[in-house]
Amino acid sequence: MINIDNFYDYEKKLTDKDLNACEQKLGITIPDSLKQLYLNCNGGMVYKDIWKTTVPPYKLQVFNFIPIKYNKAFKNDPDFIMEGIAFKHWDDKKLPKELLPFARDLSNGFLCININTGAIYQYLRLEWDDTLNTEQNFKKNSIYLSDSLENFLNSLTYDEEQDQEETVEDISASILIMEKYTTILLTHGQAIYL
Repeated sequence: MINIDNFYDYEKKLTDKDLNACEQKLGITIPDSLKQLYLNCNGGMVYKDIWKTTVPPYKLQVFNFIPIKYNKAFKNDPDFIMEGIAFKHWDDKKLPKELLPFARDLSNGFLCININTGAIYQYLRLEWDDTLNTEQNFKKNSIYLSDSLENFLNSLTYDEEQDQEETVEDISASILIMEKYTTILLTHGQAIYL
């Protein structure tokens, strides 16, 4: 089961009719797992945004999930919704047609679902090699991550390194606040009990 509590700041809720229209425009069948996610969360951000594996060592950070149909920040510009992004990259032959981009990572790549198998891939779209043909580039730039959307989403975690840095920063900020508060109290002649 997909935990939607990890999502926030998503767009206007979609209906089955919206998803059917998207499928018709793209000429594909969107995998059921992605449909279920988008009926609950149309794009957005995630609190747990790190995906990593130890064998081989690999880590990526999710930037955002791409909305379908609505994107208020970009006034529903087709270049910033799933249909427009997919069409542009499929037509330019910069993304295999079986990969449907549903999110972006911080390396400016896409997270995609294979519409035939439901597997999840990272697609490194800025790694195009002009010495290779299109199929070779597709293969080189597609990194298998998970067998399903559910397993991928359930594997997302917090960035432990970032959390440790924030903890040190939070402690430092708390100390500064305490020092300022103590100074204010002492200036006004109030007693301080620790």
